[in-house]
Amino acid sequence: ALLQAGGVTVAILGYDTIAGGYFATSTRVGSAPLTASNVKEDVAAARAAGADLVIVFPHWGTEYDATPYAGQRNLAHAAIDAGADMIIGNHAHWAAAVEIYAGKPIWYALGNFVFDQTWSEPTMEGVTLELTFDGTRLVQIHMRPHVILDKAQPNFMDPAGSGAVVMDQVFE
Repeated sequence: ALLQAGGVTVAILGYDTIAGGYFATSTRVGSAPLTASNVKEDVAAARAAGADLVIVFPHWGTEYDATPYAGQRNLAHAAIDAGADMIIGNHAHWAAAVEIYAGKPIWYALGNFVFDQTWSEPTMEGVTLELTFDGTRLVQIHMRPHVILDKAQPNFMDPAGSGAVVMDQVFE
């Protein structure tokens, strides 16, 4: 998708590495598989279509694990090497690592935002991103920890207080 925001054309590229049975084919709609060649082709197509900023949103990772596996890191790096400006991933149901690669941010997973997984602290907490841009230049990142109350009410927490557990998990 191409969106306009503040005079900037933003490309949103969504991919899946989890549910191969849902991948699109020439005769069936579905999700886009995340491969290094697909993301390279799609980033180039987005730029050719006028995208000033390209954000990759992968559905990936291992559930209930905050550590990205080698294949994830390789795909993230391939997307940045292909020209993506950032990656905001999810699937693990836990907030996961953040990395800066070649000067570009990669969030491997933000955790749950609204979900009924209330059996553990990591499944009830996540990170909301507040990103500030000057044109296409990312000038500020604010990661705001949140907790889900009553299965559908995300509430912000103090990063140094009640939100320290999820923030430590991200930075560990």
